Amino acid sequence: MNIDVAADHINMQLTEPKRLPWWLGRKHAHTDERADVAARAHRQILNGRSISNALDEAWLDLRGLFPGKPSDVMLDVRLSAAHVFVGLMKLPPGETATTPHHAMQGIAETWAHHVWRLEPGERITRSQKLAPTGAFLVSSTNRSVHEAISSFAKESRLHLRSCLPAALSPQLMQRVFDAPAKYRRQDASAADALILWTELMSTGCRAPQVQLFRWSNGSPSAMWRGWIPPQGTSEADDTALKAAIRRFLRSSDEVLDIAIYRTSWPRAANNVSLESKV
Repeated sequence: MNIDVAADHINMQLTEPKRLPWWLGRKHAHTDERADVAARAHRQILNGRSISNALDEAWLDLRGLFPGKPSDVMLDVRLSAAHVFVGLMKLPPGETATTPHHAMQGIAETWAHHVWRLEPGERITRSQKLAPTGAFLVSSTNRSVHEAISSFAKESRLHLRSCLPAALSPQLMQRVFDAPAKYRRQDASAADALILWTELMSTGCRAPQVQLFRWSNGSPSAMWRGWIPPQGTSEADDTALKAAIRRFLRSSDEVLDIAIYRTSWPRAANNVSLESKV
């Protein structure tokens, strides 16, 4: 089962295995392509309704459709940028080599507090070293949101398999890097991309949280997060969004004529479009 926790709503999807030809089974073993959506439930989390209440109500709608035991359900949760911050922490090579692994937790929390002004007691901060670059991928999740999800899984007897930033979900990355060649510049590498991450509110409008991810050789090499209220009738007319992309590329010493993958989550993580120019 998948749950997308957006800024102002949740989408709960009860999935069932899809029968694929044997030669496709391994290729899609870790993507949503291995599952058909059997049922969906949608709940808003505005006007005082908590995430906990929204999860309980959505599960109540779907529970009767699942023939097995709740403990048989594998739960994967994807979180909106409204609930989790992600970024790259770059340390001097010498400091990285001499810092004990257990000390990295405190360093990551201090970094998140300095960069994002997030209070450590209100967040769950994790870090993971990226082998190609030596940088650390840092995520800082709203503690109350994570606790609500964990409590829901425990009380419903579901197996919480993952709770990740939606923007870095393996399913989305797989779709980006498997994009057909005809939709990619001829000189663009499958492991080299700029991803423009936007999210949708329950009204269908773009949320103001915007993220940019520069991927090089299959790993994130630069990230940016900003607050850009939507302008114009579409993203194509959104001048503020285009300006942010140009500034990000210049700061990363990238040319402006570059393939950009645009996503609009949560309708999305199935839809990845590509543009060549900004």
